Amino acid sequence: MFCPNCGKENSEIVNFCIKCGSQLELTENTVNSPSLTLKLVQRKNDTKLLDESIKKIQNWANLNNFKILNIVISEPNFQIELSKKYPETSKFNIDLVFYLVSLGVILAATTVIAQIKNEKTSLSLLFIPTAIYIVIYLFKKIKKLNVELKIEGIIKSNKVEIQTKSNKNSEALNNDILSLKNLF
Repeated sequence: MFCPNCGKENSEIVNFCIKCGSQLELTENTVNSPSLTLKLVQRKNDTKLLDESIKKIQNWANLNNFKILNIVISEPNFQIELSKKYPETSKFNIDLVFYLVSLGVILAATTVIAQIKNEKTSLSLLFIPTAIYIVIYLFKKIKKLNVELKIEGIIKSNKVEIQTKSNKNSEALNNDILSLKNLF
């Protein structure tokens, strides 16, 4: 038996709806009501569309390396919270890279001057591997931008409308959001 209030299918032996708590009465009018039948068909279509939409977003999130934090469903609405870490070069790292490049130029100039004067260059060559190591270390330490993305969706007229909110803004995030919206 279907609930006349919310449309949830219930067992024939219960007197109250297991979803909304409305009293269930089995009458000829309730069972054969055209408006109830239309409401139930629409609700079934909305539930199917809701399930498909959430699966689409979950697949998209996995493909784009998002971590799913939370999913809340209150038909016909849903909300999904995601997080992702995007690489972000900080000003601090750029300054250090500039410093290291300058150091490399100075070491190269020192080597050239030493060769002109016919002096040994072995001491200055020791600094080059150190500089290379520091540059590699800095690239590994690129700051990560931790982004939280909230996706809110609602089903209207057999279509899914989504809105996104984020705690940060970046070009990479905007590209990800655009690819998400293209799914719908």
